[in-house]
Amino acid sequence: MSTAPALDPTRTALLVLDCQPAILAFVPEGEARNALLGRVKGAIADVRAHGGTIAHVRLGFTDADWDAVPAANKSSAPLARHRVMHHEDPAAAVHERLTRSFPHGPT
Repeated sequence: MSTAPALDPTRTALLVLDCQPAILAFVPEGEARNALLGRVKGAIADVRAHGGTIAHVRLGFTDADWDAVPAANKSSAPLARHRVMHHEDPAAAVHERLTRSFPHGPT
């Protein structure tokens, strides 16, 4: 018997974080990456099928963002220094396996 509360699909959101080509490049290409993307895609389908909301959260910088990152920020300062993960760069987009063909973008 589970002690977890039942989820109300109309009040449930799945946050899909950092599923971007540049970040997924750190997962070994091939079976490991395919398995990860398959599990995420399955979770998205399950939540959507029950009426839940999907929210993609991605890392992306504008020119002003890069300039505003403090040098002490250990995770973002190297990205800002090298000017990577621009919000318009395809490497910062939601991975294509997790998007659908909607005129407004990702699922």
